[in-house]
Amino acid sequence: MVWKNLFKINKARKPLQEPSNFSTLVDELLRIVEPRINTEHSLSNLHKLECAAYTKLRSIPADLKPDLLIYLLELLDYWDREATQKRAENDCLQIYSEEKKALILRELHLSIAQTQMSFRLGQLRNLCDQMISAQDKWHTGELFGLVVTKLTAMAKREGLSETQKIEVGEILKIMEPLFFYADEWNVEARLSDLISSKHISTPFSFGNDRTSQILTAFLQGQSETAQNRWHQFFNFCELTKASAPSKSWLEEAERHIHIIGRDKFQKATQDWISRVANLDVLTEWRPWDDELPDALVAQLNFIEPKLFGILQGVCWSQPLFEASNSHAEFTQIAEKSFRWLPRAGPCAGPMGNAAIHALASSNTFSSLLSLASLKSLIKQRKTLDLIDTYVQQNAQKFGLSPAEVEERSVPDFGLVEGKRLEVFDDWRLEITCSPAVRVRTQWIGPTGKAQRKPPQFENQNPALRTKLERTEYLVKQIKRASKVQQKRISNLVTSNMSWSLEELEKLYINHGLVGNLARNLIWVIEDKPVLWISGHWQQVDGEVVMFSDLARVQTWKPDDWSTQDSIAWRNQLEHLGKSQVIKQV
Repeated sequence: MVWKNLFKINKARKPLQEPSNFSTLVDELLRIVEPRINTEHSLSNLHKLECAAYTKLRSIPADLKPDLLIYLLELLDYWDREATQKRAENDCLQIYSEEKKALILRELHLSIAQTQMSFRLGQLRNLCDQMISAQDKWHTGELFGLVVTKLTAMAKREGLSETQKIEVGEILKIMEPLFFYADEWNVEARLSDLISSKHISTPFSFGNDRTSQILTAFLQGQSETAQNRWHQFFNFCELTKASAPSKSWLEEAERHIHIIGRDKFQKATQDWISRVANLDVLTEWRPWDDELPDALVAQLNFIEPKLFGILQGVCWSQPLFEASNSHAEFTQIAEKSFRWLPRAGPCAGPMGNAAIHALASSNTFSSLLSLASLKSLIKQRKTLDLIDTYVQQNAQKFGLSPAEVEERSVPDFGLVEGKRLEVFDDWRLEITCSPAVRVRTQWIGPTGKAQRKPPQFENQNPALRTKLERTEYLVKQIKRASKVQQKRISNLVTSNMSWSLEELEKLYINHGLVGNLARNLIWVIEDKPVLWISGHWQQVDGEVVMFSDLARVQTWKPDDWSTQDSIAWRNQLEHLGKSQVIKQV
């Protein structure tokens, strides 16, 4: 710090016991130090200065130092205003007396705040009220961080009374505007720790968003003691800044869960997860910032950022329960959290990562499949790499390769042989996924007439409009998943994987999404190249072939065939109209 040599303490002097007036000492200090400052940058070049007034101010009793800081804040505000006015009247390079005084007072503030302090009841609140009203937020934020450090030290030394804990809880609310400026000291977390660890927690402030309404309604039905325990957990989660839970975080979470009650905690949090997973992702137009209220920008509304910390903690805590069965909900949360809006990014990235971590930590096969299924639903490259890492780590536990896990996790989106039908009163929407990886939609009206454009549901029925929006996004998911699966299946030709007939028909031939692709591949069963046609396995000459249940299936590899075989298959495929297979032959 450039200020550290500004003053020199005369240790031979005795501490001042009861100064009746700080102003005399401060005036003396300013009178001695001010002539030593020629420019703002010359402060770092000052030699050590012996100053009795500085020694006395640092040596006052610990319980009087908060009052001294209050006085110095008032004086600093005064000289800051004078310096601003002086600089506005005379714009030149010299440093004015008013600016020198403000610089010295700032250094004196920080120097006093680094000495031992203790706080009487009400004294800390008065100091915080003065800090929140000060003009220089950067300096006040640094001062606030030092004060919280001394308060923490006092709590370890002397402990805090119940009334003092309540006072700290009030300070957490009123000092929120300074948390940004004091971020280096992590003051919010330290103040919360002072009270939450002693079974008195400041209530978490919820908003009016959909998730807040879920949590608020739950708390209203709890006793005061239970509410306090939940708020302790909320504050603990909200202060977590890590992207994944550490061992110490999990240990502290276990402590909170034990206090709340394991059964109560599990029942409540799984209900929250289920209800949050079922929330729609809404598109809203919001102001760009407070200074441009009329400049609106589109944003995706799923979960309010203020609640990311709480819901992250809820997700991270679920693997602590062996009976947790929320893998489907975590999949929904992750998929919705990573919905992308241009220039805005994912709507709830931290929540998506928390859901992915919960799936990866569950140690169940269903969770592993749900995790792998996200590869067909999410397009962010870094997130896909993270999922790949988790799948590779967990696949070995079940004796499977990552490729075997992926093929078992492909969602079918409710498709049957590549088709799905959605009913909208008198209208029907047909969704068709073709072998050429093209997803088409067709509307069929009450008269049976087909059209490409959707009917006008907006003004007729809000419920139908909501369903239409969900269905339109479903179509986007099917399109994205189709491209992902086309790439995966094309890589099967170069792999050495094999299947039983039952596995092949379940995972490929009869699968709603990949069936159209799989039925256009040539497979090798008991060394015979065959194709699935009209529910049967056929050879190149059209002969239907039957195989035993123990037969193993592999994909056909072009190198396995002679030119004559390829020509024979090409002729047969042209006859059958299997253009997609012809490209592979």
